Amino acid sequence: MKPRDEMKPWIIEALRALGGAAPYIEVYKFVWTNYRSRILRGGDYWVLRWQYELSFAASELRKGSGRQLKNNDSDRCPKGIWALM
Repeated sequence: MKPRDEMKPWIIEALRALGGAAPYIEVYKFVWTNYRSRILRGGDYWVLRWQYELSFAASELRKGSGRQLKNNDSDRCPKGIWALM
């Protein structure tokens, strides 16, 4: 499983805990606080790339027919905010 696939549920969990929408930096903080040990156990690849992978996972959640996150272009979600559909 790719790290980004494992991280998608983390993003959903974080946004639910943060009230459904939050600045992306708050989502990163939530993930680091709650999944730090998993990230560190993943070795160099995870440790050095987890923020990139998390961002890519969020991008995938905004695309396609199974969209779960709002898009700041088509859904008028403010820039820098991640929000559940």
